[in-house]
Amino acid sequence: MAHAYRHRDRWYAAFTDHNGERRRCATKARTKKEAERLPDDLERRAERQRLGLEPLPVEDGETLGELVQWWLAEYSARLPSHERNAYVLRKHVLQSKLARQRVSKLTSGEVAAYLHRRGKTLGPQSLNHLRRYLLTMINRAREVGRFTGANPVVAVKRRKVPRPARDDLRPEEIPSVLAAVPERWRALFACASARSPYAVAMAAT
Repeated sequence: MAHAYRHRDRWYAAFTDHNGERRRCATKARTKKEAERLPDDLERRAERQRLGLEPLPVEDGETLGELVQWWLAEYSARLPSHERNAYVLRKHVLQSKLARQRVSKLTSGEVAAYLHRRGKTLGPQSLNHLRRYLLTMINRAREVGRFTGANPVVAVKRRKVPRPARDDLRPEEIPSVLAAVPERWRALFACASARSPYAVAMAAT
């Protein structure tokens, strides 16, 4: 039975699709009343698709590359970051083998393998950005009913981004730095460089 439910401050629609499979998708509904209308609408449309009265969802034949082009035109084009989005997606996604895979057949394993291959030339943070692009695009498609399956990117783990190494002052550099600091702040700066015996001595004066 079609119904709506709330999870983590968001409304979802649960319904039976044209293949007779149970589906759920996130919605943009802001109230319970809005959310409750959507599952019945989606199920009625699925029934019409099953009877041949409406075309089947685009997802049955749409590739990831086609989904990228759709997202760039419908969503990214309105964003200040559009040029950057288009550059990144054309270079790293549209030219990849993954772009030829149908969205309905895409698996989390394929996405993970794709990111692993990209890891030969990209760092962890860049890989996380690519993962976020894929996650966002498929989520937008699900929200508007363009794709009704589960988002395979959810199961792909983010890369751990190492923290940049600290670059502390070396002992021989501290005297020249402290000499340039106004006298009233010198003890404070010396305390900040407390790893040096010289700095500790300065702080005690």
